[in-house]
Amino acid sequence: MAALVGTLAGLVGVLFEKAVNGVQALCIAALAELRQQIWMLTPAVFFSALLAMMGYF
Repeated sequence: MAALVGTLAGLVGVLFEKAVNGVQALCIAALAELRQQIWMLTPAVFFSALLAMMGYF
């Protein structure tokens, strides 16, 4: 039973890591497109910083 639970926990952990890596790749690709349009990147960075600040409170 412990082997089954450990195997399932390991698989869930690997799937979670792959999902996080996929989201990171998506964000990097989106930023690479915005880098050429600085007028769109500046508000996006400011808005992201505001969301991060609100997350701390």
